[in-house]
Amino acid sequence: LIQHDQWNHDALGVINKNMINQHTQMRKELQNRHQDITNDVNQYTTCIANYLGVEIISRLPGTTVGPLSSLCAQLLGLNGRRLEDGTEVQNDRPFNIEVAWDEGSVVKQQQASME
Repeated sequence: LIQHDQWNHDALGVINKNMINQHTQMRKELQNRHQDITNDVNQYTTCIANYLGVEIISRLPGTTVGPLSSLCAQLLGLNGRRLEDGTEVQNDRPFNIEVAWDEGSVVKQQQASME
């Protein structure tokens, strides 16, 4: 009985150690994945803000603006993409910000005063 008691004690010690090691490894992997997701969301948000800024500024009269970075263009799918049927879609923009201003709008009045 004493031999079995020692064996049970040792076996439970190994099980306990393995559980702690597995739990520690799982938490580390989960934390790494959460950090990856956070980085991806931050990068996408920055690219969307940059895209909107470029689109808005490029619509102002007399302005020029540089292109998005190649990373942002790729991330937002602006380099074209292939559909399931094999056709390629070019310049598939995430937003359509075509705006028509009435003559009485503040934007048109400001534009007229600048000309």
